[in-house]
Amino acid sequence: QIRYNSGKVFINEVTRSKVELSQAENEYFLADKDIKTTKAKINLLLNRSADFEFIPVDTLEYQERIIEYAALAREAMLNNPEVRKKALLSKVNIKRIELAKNDIFSNPAIGLGGKRETGETSISVSVSIPWPFWYDNTGEIKEAGIEMEKTSQDLEYLKKQVEMSIYSACLEAEYIMKQLANFRKNLEQSGD
Repeated sequence: QIRYNSGKVFINEVTRSKVELSQAENEYFLADKDIKTTKAKINLLLNRSADFEFIPVDTLEYQERIIEYAALAREAMLNNPEVRKKALLSKVNIKRIELAKNDIFSNPAIGLGGKRETGETSISVSVSIPWPFWYDNTGEIKEAGIEMEKTSQDLEYLKKQVEMSIYSACLEAEYIMKQLANFRKNLEQSGD
């Protein structure tokens, strides 16, 4: 504008630079929206509220390893309700196998009975011991083992899904941070 006022630049060059500045600002706003969306996704994966303050860096410049993937993945594994639920189911299945293995011997039964007839009372004691004295209980043990295997495979698959979601969100966040830094640089250069 100053060069235009002094007669050194044409009005169309001033207008073109204003349009470029406006476009750069719009791209900056879009990148800012994208980074806020990505932060919300990461927070939801970590079982936090979407508006939790999550700050990858303090400046708009790209730095190596802005987001610590391993720490976020560990935190997601600890805080994700589905992963915790599957881990508890796995522990329950282990207990179920132990109970089925302990229930190998048949339970004897002791009974006490009484009968009262005209003036006479009779009391009886009965002991019931099933034959054979033991049974393998293999059906329940196998069923509990299959259920435990299924739950552990579901848990591993769920962990891989959560890790992939965290990894994808981290890559997207790093890409957006680079894009944001580039837009910021372009905006400053357009201003110059």
